[in-house]
Amino acid sequence: MDDHIAMLPMFAPLTEEMVQNLTAYREKSLPRDIGRPSRGAGDKIARYQQRLMVALKALVPEVAQARQRIYEIMENERRRTGYLSRRWLLVDVLYPPPHTPYQERLTDWHRENLLLFDENGEPEQSSTAAILILHELIHRKRWLPPTPPRPRSFYCLRYDTPDRDAIPYELSLVPVTMAQPSIIKPVPIKEALPYILTTPWKGIIWDDQNWLLSEKGAIRWVGEPDEDMLNRWLSASELEQVSAQGGAKADDSKAFLALRLLAGRLIHDSSSNSSSRPV
Repeated sequence: MDDHIAMLPMFAPLTEEMVQNLTAYREKSLPRDIGRPSRGAGDKIARYQQRLMVALKALVPEVAQARQRIYEIMENERRRTGYLSRRWLLVDVLYPPPHTPYQERLTDWHRENLLLFDENGEPEQSSTAAILILHELIHRKRWLPPTPPRPRSFYCLRYDTPDRDAIPYELSLVPVTMAQPSIIKPVPIKEALPYILTTPWKGIIWDDQNWLLSEKGAIRWVGEPDEDMLNRWLSASELEQVSAQGGAKADDSKAFLALRLLAGRLIHDSSSNSSSRPV
């Protein structure tokens, strides 16, 4: 697997194009080697790719810190008003006094496939967070990456079984309702067998209550695991904990309790690009 793709889940909620452009921007600020390159350094293209990887790895903790700050700002606003509004994003965040807001900015970003709107016409939360993270990390006024050809979502880590490595998984953008097919939101697709998704982006829980908030991020089942699947994911002692806490509750409650145990070992620290399998 390409190292760049493997690291994309650590940059959530940034899209792949955002990560690529942020990396290229940061590469320009890396110190340059003086003198003729060594024989083992490769050709010009190889050296550039190496520099991009250095920039990408250096950005992981920076994005993690910016993501936490943006999450706290957005969470405070949600607690205060119950939602995120265009006015809040435009006036309070992007153009605070004494700046004069550019009223069409959000509409332009929506048209350019960078910002999504929810069914109420307000900013969708994950794409909003991605834009605000970029604004924290790019020291150029209101810089954003080039317009992508279509809206894109961000990557999570996907676990299919306990004995297989996690793989990057891009959340699908699906219509909120058939009556409003143009209003889309990031939602995983159910498959024949349930699987687990994790992400360091905590704000995903605002739009989907199937996610469980953890200290390091969020985790969820996609599909309903049966008893056999829970037996494969949990140790004997963990199964006893789930049974003791769940009592006579339904299997989906046991699955939810299982997530609390799995979160600690499946949600990786955002300062690491490791995707080691659970033990």
